[in-house]
This record gives sequence, structure tokens and C-alpha cells, in this order.
Amino acid sequence: MVLLPHMPSTEAVEISNMLCNAIASKSHSVSPDQSIQVTTSVGYATHSMNGEFETAEHLLQAADQALYAAKQGGKNQVGVTLIS
Repeated sequence: MVLLPHMPSTEAVEISNMLCNAIASKSHSVSPDQSIQVTTSVGYATHSMNGEFETAEHLLQAADQALYAAKQGGKNQVGVTLIS
């Protein structure tokens, strides 16, 4: 989990994409003669100070739903739930 308080949505999505790309750009050794490529899916949710989510749990559930949407979209994706 990464919390980005007071971060505009566009910047938070950009950071999420950078995170996915940084992880995918590295090869990870699993043994001296074998390496693997790792990708990441990110679920992102945000709300304004108006309190669209009643609790932090509701915000986490929205991020979880966005994560599942990202996974359905393929590897190395960012799923977004934006509430304006």
C-alpha cells in the first residue's frame, strides 16, 4: 500500500505507472543461472475532502476493485477509481 496524501490524481496515476515500469524494467535473479521478469498491477482510488467514501475501509475496497480491473486488463496495468 502506498498513501499519497494531498497528491493530485493525475500525479498519483503517473507515479503508479512509473512504479509499474520501474519494476518491469528490472530482471530479478532467482538463482545464479536464472532470472525472471516481474510485472505489477496497481489499484488506485482517490477521493476529495468531501468524503465520498464513508470510511477508510470503503476507500481500500475501491482500490481493491481497481486492482482487480487492472489485473483483468493484462500485465503491468494501473486500475483507477476516481471520485470527483
